[in-house]
Parts: sequence; structure tokens; C-alpha cells
Amino acid sequence: MARETRLDMIDTSSVEVSLSRQFRLFSIPKSSYYYNRSRVGIDKNCYIKQDMLEIYKSEPTYGVRRLKNNLRKEYGWRV
Repeated sequence: MARETRLDMIDTSSVEVSLSRQFRLFSIPKSSYYYNRSRVGIDKNCYIKQDMLEIYKSEPTYGVRRLKNNLRKEYGWRV
């Protein structure tokens, strides 16, 4: 089985099987997984951006201060 296929099979949301165990089962070094994941271009801020977009859609007149306060109160983000 190709390495890319094995990398795609890793389930990060699995509660039953830890990531370390999955790495051993698929014979993938941890470093390869994290290196490829970072190269895919996962945006670290994508979740906060989604929450900001929701706030903007409901309250388009909010400025930076209100947006920041709303992110902290409603979503628990510390920005």
C-alpha cells in the first residue's frame, strides 16, 4: 500500500485508537505524518475565521472590539 494512502487512512478523531497506535499499525513515522500535514496547508486559524464569519453574518456592523469581545464570550477564543 502506498504511503500516501496510509497517511490518508489515519483518523485523528478516533477515540478508540490513539495516533501513536495508528502510526505503528500503518508503519508510518510520526515525523512523516506531521511533515505531510503541514505541507497540505492546513490553516491553523480556520476555526476562528469560521466563527468570525458567523458573527459578521449576524452582526455586520460590529467593529474590531465588539468582534473580539464576542469571540471571547460566545466561542471561548482568546484573541
